[in-house]
Parts: sequence; structure tokens; C-alpha cells
Amino acid sequence: MKKFTLLLIAIPGVLSFLSSCNDSQELEDPCPSAIEVTSVETLDAVIDESNGRIQVNASSRNGSTTYSIDGQNYQSSSVFSGLQSGTYTVYVKDELNCEIQVTAAIDEMLPVSYVMDIVPILENNCMISGCHCDGNSLCWDDYDLISSYADEIRQRTTDGNMPPAYSGKFLTEVEKQLIADWVTQGAPEN
Repeated sequence: MKKFTLLLIAIPGVLSFLSSCNDSQELEDPCPSAIEVTSVETLDAVIDESNGRIQVNASSRNGSTTYSIDGQNYQSSSVFSGLQSGTYTVYVKDELNCEIQVTAAIDEMLPVSYVMDIVPILENNCMISGCHCDGNSLCWDDYDLISSYADEIRQRTTDGNMPPAYSGKFLTEVEKQLIADWVTQGAPEN
């Protein structure tokens, strides 16, 4: 087995690597465990639409990282959007061309209708006496108002804080998921 000595010569603005045959030192591979993927986040896509998203967060001991979903066209952004449902391989490469691959799946979700799915949930659980109805500054009978609070509504219904326990109302897991999916789809007025 040949061993190599690595000699680093610094020339202003240029780094050169020279190797020579030697039986005394082994050349250290700069790539083992160089890149660490800290998280992979996906946003599902509505059936037959290209609105899915993948974000891969990674770091490397060899400097900055770039990302690709085709293994050829790399970008500095770790976010890929406008994706249809499916399984994707995300390639992460660092400054020394060390590379790691991560698989991410974007699932399909059914489109949620504001009129057919969300309004009935609001009418039965929120637009009741003492909550979000006539006389309350946050009356849920106006789409523009509801959509401006969409993220908060999703958070509070997901956490089980809305409707409040004292109301005697509660949302089923299906209703909570419909609200979450509607908000994820951009809270459309459909």
C-alpha cells in the first residue's frame, strides 16, 4: 500500500497541493463525516399541483454547502419549492466537493375548500355566543379577517387552545387537520 505525503504550498491567492510517494504518512481523506445534515423539512403538495417544498439544513467542517436535486445544478439555497408529490434525492456538497445525499418525500394532500370545509367548522365551533360572533371584534364571518389570522388559527387549533375548554366545543383531529392543510395551501378563498 502506497502512502502519500501532502505538501501545501501557499502562493498569494492560490493554494497548491503536491503529493509525493513516501512510506511514512497516510493521506487523510477530508470527506468522512465532513457534512452533517441537521434537519430535513418538507411541505406536502396538493394533488396534481406543484406546491410542495423541501428544505435541507446542513453544515460542513469544510466550509459552505451547496444543494441540488438533480446532482448537477447546485445552488446556495437549501430550499427547493414548486415541487410535485414524490421522492427526491437532495445532494449536499461542500467546498472540497465532499458530498452527501438525503432522501425526502413530499406526500399528496387533498385540496381543502374554505366554503365547504372551513366555514362549517367555524360556524359550529367558533361563531357561537361568547366567542367569534356578532359584537366581538374578531368576528369570524369575514374571509379577509379570518385569512389574516390563518397562521394563528392553525397554531391555536393544533395546540388545542381553540376553541377554549369553557366553550364546551372541541375540534376533532380531522377538523384540526383540515384547518392546518387549508392554511398550508395558502388559506385560499375557494
